[in-house]
Amino acid sequence: MARLAMLDQLPIPPENVHRMPTESGDASDVAVRYAETIKLIMEDKPFDLVLLGLGPDGHIASLFPDTPAVEVTDTLTTSLFV
Repeated sequence: MARLAMLDQLPIPPENVHRMPTESGDASDVAVRYAETIKLIMEDKPFDLVLLGLGPDGHIASLFPDTPAVEVTDTLTTSLFV
């Protein structure tokens, strides 16, 4: 949706867009793969822009209290329930 509504309308090379590959349905696998992509592509450079999805209850890329995910510090990404 973001690609069609916005990114395709902007002069951004496709190789500069790195979406989270959620098709597998395995949140832990997606988190690991995306962390690898971020490290490979970004190295130590900051992002220019990050688009975050909006959850059905209005949360945005949230880590919820009392879940194991809030304790993760050794990787750039994690699934909510590790």
